[in-house]
Amino acid sequence: MTNDADRRLGMAAAAVFTLGSYARARLDSLAGSATTRAYILRRETEATHTRRVAAAHAVADARVRDCCTRARAAVEKRAGGSDAGSLVADCSVRIGEVSFGPDSVVPLMVPLLGQGNLVVSGGAPGVVGELFAAIVDRVRAVVRSLDVHCFDPAGRGHLQRAAQRAPEQFADLVHGLTRTRATSARLLVVLDYPRGMDDDTATALTELMRTGHEHGVSILLHHDPEHRDSCAGLDFSRPLRGYGNDFVWQACPPGRVDLDPSNVSVAVPDSHRNYLDYLSELAEIVTIARTRDDEITAADHQLQTGTAALARHLLELDDRERHHRAVIDAQERTACRLLLSVRRGDLIHESEPTPPTTVLSTEELLRALEVAVHELRRQVEAQSAPDRTAPA
Repeated sequence: MTNDADRRLGMAAAAVFTLGSYARARLDSLAGSATTRAYILRRETEATHTRRVAAAHAVADARVRDCCTRARAAVEKRAGGSDAGSLVADCSVRIGEVSFGPDSVVPLMVPLLGQGNLVVSGGAPGVVGELFAAIVDRVRAVVRSLDVHCFDPAGRGHLQRAAQRAPEQFADLVHGLTRTRATSARLLVVLDYPRGMDDDTATALTELMRTGHEHGVSILLHHDPEHRDSCAGLDFSRPLRGYGNDFVWQACPPGRVDLDPSNVSVAVPDSHRNYLDYLSELAEIVTIARTRDDEITAADHQLQTGTAALARHLLELDDRERHHRAVIDAQERTACRLLLSVRRGDLIHESEPTPPTTVLSTEELLRALEVAVHELRRQVEAQSAPDRTAPA
């Protein structure tokens, strides 16, 4: 009887430790498979993101090249309309080229007299001064009766032939222009704005930039970026942003500007439609860039969402695995205490798992382990019963 009870106890103990060992092997296999699947899924997600971004750039670049081609065609049609000595006070100025990438270069035309202003924020003062001097010379050659006034508080001396105004004179001029209608075109050149100006003059200049076309006034303004708050209210219509000798055209998607003061040209509006076509193509480039950026943002969001979801899934699997291993350890500790209570520590061991004929899930293995521990407890209690009933 004792040998039969020992045999049943040994079988119950072996079942517990065999199931525990097999459950651990099962968890190790699942963890390796989950890591492999996660790695593959992450690579697929990144590859999808790369393809989507590349496609967005390819489509946008092709469309931008087409827009640049049409914009150059519109400018070339317009270029033939220059007429030295014209009586018109309405023109635009070509100050260089703006590049949006390889094969995507378009002439940079700035509407000036009767149409708009040119604001350059930052950049090397010498380069900006040379550019403004070249613009003044070319416009004077085309537009008769042009009055040019210059405010140069730092005395850089780039516009020697323009009427230099002291701070008080310039303030009176600006306030006067905001109240009257000029009979001839006027061009104001302001360097190092807002240096040398009081608040009232700066406010009046801001108003003049907004309503200058009503007064026959256009403004060339170099803004000192050290005074950041002073740019609020300025009409930054197609502004240039300078970084040393490098310039960026901010109204379109970031494009590198190649300024060429020695090759500034002026065009009179012989065909307003052509100029509108040119502006339309630049506006289309802005739309294309925004669409591209939106697509890239969506792709980035998809990548981040997928990566976050994958990370959460792996954390859930890791938490579940730790819980399952804790359950296995707890069941085995219970089995060890039961065996030690009947002085059968020799049955405590780690068995090599023997895979069953059908693959069991982790949950099924844990249930089987729980049943095996109950059976072991029953066998231990069965062995303990004779000891309790034996006479003292």
